[in-house]
Parts: sequence; C-alpha cells; structure tokens
Amino acid sequence: MMLLQEYVGVVAALGASVLFSASRIFVRLGLKAGYVEQAHFISVLMNNLILWPLAILYTFATNISLNLSSLTIFFIAGFFTTGLGRFLTFLTLNRLTATESAPFVSISPLFTSMMAVLFMNEMMTTKLLFGTILVVSGLLLISIKLENRNWFAFLVGVTGSFFLSVGEVLRKYGMVINPNPPLGAVVGSLAALALSPLYRYRTNIFKINKYFFLSGLSISFALLLVFVSYAMAPLVVAVPLINTSPLFTLCFGYLIARSNEELGLGITLGILIVTAGVIMIVI
Repeated sequence: MMLLQEYVGVVAALGASVLFSASRIFVRLGLKAGYVEQAHFISVLMNNLILWPLAILYTFATNISLNLSSLTIFFIAGFFTTGLGRFLTFLTLNRLTATESAPFVSISPLFTSMMAVLFMNEMMTTKLLFGTILVVSGLLLISIKLENRNWFAFLVGVTGSFFLSVGEVLRKYGMVINPNPPLGAVVGSLAALALSPLYRYRTNIFKINKYFFLSGLSISFALLLVFVSYAMAPLVVAVPLINTSPLFTLCFGYLIARSNEELGLGITLGILIVTAGVIMIVI
C-alpha cells in the first residue's frame, strides 16, 4: 500500500513523462530548420535560466543547508543525463520521427531498476518487477512495429539510455543526501553546459527557433518533477513511470502529424501493455 507522499511522487513522475514527450515533439519539429547541437544548447540554457531562480528561492524558503557531496553527485548526474543522455536522444530525433525514436530509449527502466536494487538497496517486489517488464515489453513491441530500421540510431538510443540510467541512480542518491529538487535539477543542467564548447559553431541562439525554446521550457519543468518524484517515491517506482514518455510521444505525434505517424494494431497493443504495466506499478 502506497503512502500519500509516494502517490505525490507517482503523479510527479507521470507529469514529467508528459512534459518529456512534449519536448521530444518540439525538438523533432525544430530540427526541420535547425541543428541537434543548437537544440541541446538552447534546451540546457533554458533549464539554467528557469531553474536557478527556483532553486535559490526554494533553498532560502526551506532553509536546507547546501551539501558539497550532494552538489558533486548532482553535477556528475547532470553530465550523464542532461548532458550526454539528452544529446544522444536529440541525435536519434535527427534521424527518426518522434515516435520512431521514442522506444529506443525506453529500456532505461530496466537498467535503472537493476542499479537501484544493486546499489541503492531498494526493494523490487514481484508486482513492481512484473509492471516494469510490461512497460518495457510494450515499448519494445511498439519499436518492432515501426517501419524505419535505422540501427545506428538504435545503438545511439541504447547508449543514451544507459547514460540516462546511470545519471538517474546518481540523482536519487543525491536527493537522499540533500532533498532539494530545484537545486538537483539546476546543478545537473549546469554540468550539461560543459558539452557546449564541443559544438559551439552550431549553437547560434540568435537564430530564433521557437520549437527549441518550447522544448527547453518543457524539459525544465519535467526535470523539476523528476526530482520531486525521486524525493517522494522509490526509484524502482518513479523511473518506469517517467520512462512512459514514448507512449505519450506516440499519441502526441499521431495527433499533431497524422500524415507521418501511424497507429496500427501492433502499436495499439503495445500501448495497452504499457498502460497495464503502469497500472500495476501504481496500484
């Protein structure tokens, strides 16, 4: 039986999932007239502009003392997730449609859950395990039914998924030490700026691309909800729910661009399996 705070964590995780899926659609639309490097730079820049004021206000309002160990962990986590993981996710979006790329990073819950059990001493109940397997199986079924077979994009997506998983475990560990969601989110975003010199020749922010800015806005609040969910719920509960974003991406993609996205029988079955897995995790 979940406690009230765990239900808050569940709602936050699902909210983050919806916002992440919206950002994926925005990036895909923006890449028609922009670059991956520009998308990543603007996204990270928006994260810092939005989250730093929130982090400062929250820290003063709650009187939570700063902890050097947690700040270091948040920074390293951000390099893996907001930095490498997000950049590789955007790279897959440059080669595939939003719905085609979404399932390639959907195996993250398995990586993260295994690491949470091994390194965070979290309990993986039979119900949680079966729910996670359902979520991953449904997402993989969606992936198999998609027609575009770009194996380089698949490899990039899996690598990005692994980086995201490592970062998620570090984020949770940092929240255990210092439960400050806005601070955890913004320190990680600051770390991601370390990648910007690698592609500065394509990061012209003066060439306005509204979709990249909308993506950055969506991701900023998604990150905040991620850290709220980690503060309230176990990692093995939060991560599978956060990683249902491919499901929302598929639905949004179909609604926004029906001519490019298709919902067949196999994909619909995958959606139903994912939904069953989410219900099992939440109940």
